[in-house]
Amino acid sequence: MATVTISFSLDAQRDRHLIRYLEGLPKGEKSKAVRDALEAHVKGGGVSLADVYALLKQVDRKVGQGGGFVLVPAGAVAGAGQAEPDDLELAAALDNLGSLGL
Repeated sequence: MATVTISFSLDAQRDRHLIRYLEGLPKGEKSKAVRDALEAHVKGGGVSLADVYALLKQVDRKVGQGGGFVLVPAGAVAGAGQAEPDDLELAAALDNLGSLGL
């Protein structure tokens, strides 16, 4: 298998956290870390802000059709468990927001 070397530049100030991360990796692991990051980027790697915006627009449309909603603190209604969401895809996408590091 042929090896291709590609170089890139990092800004010493703006990218110092990336530089520290790469410098802290064991010998031979830098290329793997960069490959993994590039693969995640190419494959889409998760939920984008555009995805969140589109889902929020769906919620807005649904609320507009149903006349609104009321927020009730968890546990405020005796014996009420967490209801199954109407839109499972929307719920899953919103649950994944925490994994984005926002």
